[in-house]
Amino acid sequence: MGNTGIQFNQSQLKANLQMGISRLNLMKNKRINQISIAKDEIATLLHNGKEEMAMVKVESIINHENFITAVEVLIMFCAQLNERVFQIASASKCPPDLNITIETIIWASTKIDSKELVEVRQNLGAKFGFEFCRNAAENRDGQVNSIIRDKLVNTVPDEETKVIKIQEIASEKRIDFVFKHHIRQEIQNSHMPPPSQGGFSQANNFPPPNNFPPSNNFPPPSNFPPPNNFQEGNFPPTNNFPPPSNFPPEPPRNEIPPPVKFEAPPSVPNPNYQDFDIDSLEERFKRLK
Repeated sequence: MGNTGIQFNQSQLKANLQMGISRLNLMKNKRINQISIAKDEIATLLHNGKEEMAMVKVESIINHENFITAVEVLIMFCAQLNERVFQIASASKCPPDLNITIETIIWASTKIDSKELVEVRQNLGAKFGFEFCRNAAENRDGQVNSIIRDKLVNTVPDEETKVIKIQEIASEKRIDFVFKHHIRQEIQNSHMPPPSQGGFSQANNFPPPNNFPPSNNFPPPSNFPPPNNFQEGNFPPTNNFPPPSNFPPEPPRNEIPPPVKFEAPPSVPNPNYQDFDIDSLEERFKRLK
């Protein structure tokens, strides 16, 4: 179930993966040298006050660094696949645990200049089918590694990223550097929403709806008309509800027992209490002496 005229070859797949790793390392080292040269050029531009040219030049450094990050991940995937070639040779379908690795390598082979990875893609297509390779090359099922997908292809970085990278280079090269006022203003304006998008300052400037009636046309609350089926005087009084059927009857008033009389509280003095005369007690106390 492979491509017409191409047969799967286990030894060739293993050799191409090993040579592909070597080529990727060469690409990585080349980008590292280009970054070193570009940093020296940007340092010279900053020293001469050419900030605008430095902002343009720094884009290549950011793309080179992204490429290096993606290539490092791709090298790990190639090494992983190289260790599993025997499993691929004995499988009729792509192993689930190698799906991301294989699809990422196939996708990356269409984005970078590496004939070894192209031959790896053709060998995998001969094994798993042309439709499988086409789905992986177009990333239809979203299995491609996100780091390689986002960083392998050159993009235009935003202004904030470029400013941060220039400040890092100035610090690395020990250059006392401050951005000019108009460049700082452009960066600040790039983060501000346009006036048409609104904001807190425009919250009170929205025009009222065209068909919104004026507030003085509403009738007062007392003039609200009653419902159509309303009939006055048909409601029974609220205090004439009949008592419950199991409520005990009230006893006649002549059978109500008299109230219970309680004894005087302890605070009332006892009438049988005999008070002592203080003068007689003093005389008796003197006699005892």
